[in-house]
Amino acid sequence: MSVLKMSIVTKSLVLILIGQLLPAAVLAGGPDTTGTDSEQELAAATLLPFKQKLKKTLVTEISSGGPLAALNACNLEASDIAVAASTQSVRVGRTSHKLRNPANAPADWMQPLLAKWQANPAEAAPVLLDVNGVTAYAEPILTGELCLVCHGSAEQIPEAVQARLDVLYPDDAATGFSAGELRGMFWAEFTPAVTEAAAQ
Repeated sequence: MSVLKMSIVTKSLVLILIGQLLPAAVLAGGPDTTGTDSEQELAAATLLPFKQKLKKTLVTEISSGGPLAALNACNLEASDIAVAASTQSVRVGRTSHKLRNPANAPADWMQPLLAKWQANPAEAAPVLLDVNGVTAYAEPILTGELCLVCHGSAEQIPEAVQARLDVLYPDDAATGFSAGELRGMFWAEFTPAVTEAAAQ
């Protein structure tokens, strides 16, 4: 990919990334296997600061250094952003069926949901779950057109980005996605104390 094309991609990513990190499914609602609609909305609001901070970090890095800088920021800062957005009451994060960072491996309760969403993409929507008496919440992450610069096919990923991926993530599986395809999930797990209080 030429320097000119890299520059165009960089500018476009800045304009569109906000929409890519806030899945349209959040606005559409979805299956609610536990709790009420208001509880699901509260869970979504709890997860939102993590998504917003991640988005802000990526937009800043893309503006200053392009996709390669955003990739480096993901490697160095994404985990810390998740930790900072978590509290004694709730843990938040992201995962995928095709991992880039092994530290983001899905918990047991996430794996069947990811498999279900893969098998039935139309059912990929925010959901509130009861996991052994603990409330959990998940939202699908869908692949945006410009996410393909880091998550697309070999032809879509710039050589410099691929070279850095090979160094940072030698076992990377988070490529080969198409626009609109399920890329993973954002999740939140509430502590037992919070779950019990909500039930009272």
